[in-house]
Amino acid sequence: MEKNFLKVVLASMITPCSFIHKDGGVLKIEKRSVPPAKKYFERKAKEMLKEAKKRILKAESQIFQVDSRDFELNKKVDFIITSPPYLNNVDYSKVYAFETSLIFPKEYHEFSKNTLRSHAFSSDKDNEEFDLDQIKKLLETDRVPLQALNYLSDLKKVIKNCYKYTNKNAKIFFNVANGVYEESRLTLDNALAFLMEEEGFEINEILVARKIPVYLKSGNRFTTRESIVVAEKN
Repeated sequence: MEKNFLKVVLASMITPCSFIHKDGGVLKIEKRSVPPAKKYFERKAKEMLKEAKKRILKAESQIFQVDSRDFELNKKVDFIITSPPYLNNVDYSKVYAFETSLIFPKEYHEFSKNTLRSHAFSSDKDNEEFDLDQIKKLLETDRVPLQALNYLSDLKKVIKNCYKYTNKNAKIFFNVANGVYEESRLTLDNALAFLMEEEGFEINEILVARKIPVYLKSGNRFTTRESIVVAEKN
């Protein structure tokens, strides 16, 4: 346990104590003044220990390293709270490559191949079948990018598994941000709610969590939304 804790501390200082700069979906080198690594490590470890001591866990907890599209549980649950990667051009396995490869050196390459297909560099194999006209209406667009179909296909697999491992009256809170392609705004919260209803969930409400500013290369600016789809299993 102590070794894993120290690895997490070390991973958290990779960016602050180096010239690595996260800029959207890419890593850049930015020469700047950085704190001494040893002092930063000691300070960060003390902060994390102090925070851990404040947290009193009154319930049993388990952590699983599984794929949300095909996971298996030995019992059903009453609540699911999830926030999958947003649909954009960011490959999070590359943005957090240094941190992930430090903590999971053997598994890192498998992680990078098998992430949820939320970015433009993922394959289009093993997709679920969709009524394309229906998806266009839900996304409020005349053209559905292949990346969006890949993403919705993976989300459908996640939803199926969520339904399989939830009890009756279980609540699920699904955080999602709408996608942006050129001048089009894809209303993914509506599409997600539709997919959840197809699998048997009843949608209680779609809460708008925040407005997200979007700046296009053309110079146009507008806002899209991040939402929480709240559903219940009947």
